Amino acid sequence: MIYKNRYRGLLISNLLLLLLGCTDPVANAPDVPKPLLSTPEYLFGNHVASMDTRAWTGLWDRAQPHFDGLTLTRWALSTDTDWQSLKTYYDTQLPEKDGWAWDSRFSHAQAGYAWSFARSRHGEIVIVVGLKPAHQEGGKVPVNIITNLKPSS
Repeated sequence: MIYKNRYRGLLISNLLLLLLGCTDPVANAPDVPKPLLSTPEYLFGNHVASMDTRAWTGLWDRAQPHFDGLTLTRWALSTDTDWQSLKTYYDTQLPEKDGWAWDSRFSHAQAGYAWSFARSRHGEIVIVVGLKPAHQEGGKVPVNIITNLKPSS
């Protein structure tokens, strides 16, 4: 009788360990790419701010029904930096081998004033959206990161 209960307990604990080991841990957000500049205050005037808000809120509204716990952080990007370098950075930080994929639902490919891209995986998302260089102020454009990943430490 004692051996039977021990066997059951051992079997249950092994199954729990197996199940817990198969779940993906919640990912930390990658470090912010070097080209993005921290902005303690919003650097842009009303016209650029209006376009910026329109760009990120449209994506936020599309993402919110599908992803819990979204946050937004604001950055600036020098207009002499190609935003495609950010896409390359996130491609290496959130690789396909770990289950990440480009998510075209969150693209501003047709917008004349903004660009965006997103990578998602099993309920996790990173969306990067910014204005095109034609809408710069002071040689910078706003860039926003929408994500539900934990901030990296």
